[in-house]
Amino acid sequence: MIQYRKNITKAVATMALVASVATPGLSFAQSASSTSPSTSVKAFCANVDAFAQKINTKLTEKQTSYDEKKQERIDKINTKQSEREAALEKKRGEWDGKRLEAFTKVEVKATTDAQKQAVTVYENTVKQAVSTKRASVDSAISTFNTGVSSLITSRKSAVDGLIATFSASVTAATNLVKTECAGGVSSADARAHLETAVKAARATLKSSVAALPKVKISIQQLATARKATVTTAESTFKTTVEQAKATLKVAFGK
Repeated sequence: MIQYRKNITKAVATMALVASVATPGLSFAQSASSTSPSTSVKAFCANVDAFAQKINTKLTEKQTSYDEKKQERIDKINTKQSEREAALEKKRGEWDGKRLEAFTKVEVKATTDAQKQAVTVYENTVKQAVSTKRASVDSAISTFNTGVSSLITSRKSAVDGLIATFSASVTAATNLVKTECAGGVSSADARAHLETAVKAARATLKSSVAALPKVKISIQQLATARKATVTTAESTFKTTVEQAKATLKVAFGK
């Protein structure tokens, strides 16, 4: 899960740098300006649409890559959860078998009605303790898994919103430059305006992503809560079984 968070951060960081696509277009305009002002204006303004399309295409590619990596991480998380649940069920089956064997051994030793009754009480107490413990453990696991899923969904929604804002800012800046070009604004000014707007959008995206709640910390908190619940369930189970054994020993005169 932590690895998934790192990959989200990496993908978003890459997305934040998508504005660097502007470099070829701006460099082209700068190179053109070395010939003559009129050529520069025509070259830069004539390529604004292509420049905007290049940014949008790159943004779409990065978004697709980000979504694919996100889904891969989610699939891995779900697979690991399923594997852990299957392993737990297998262990529980083994424990159930051993417990039944232990019950049988105790039942054979019971010769009086009082002892048989004590064995029945003992077995019922242990069965109930097992059921209670498993319910607590299952609840802790479910709460953890649901919490992690919620964190992933919230993070994805937040990042998607920031990316949409970035895209809208770049589009607005491009449209403004097109208007300036049509109005006769100089190549240098139009280029500077676009470069400034794109850099600002990129900086806003990066700072906004950095300000999002840290997924790692939240997951650690969920894991700590899960562990505490499981530890308490184990402790309660152990105490209940030990008390039941003590009571059973009394019935057998030990």
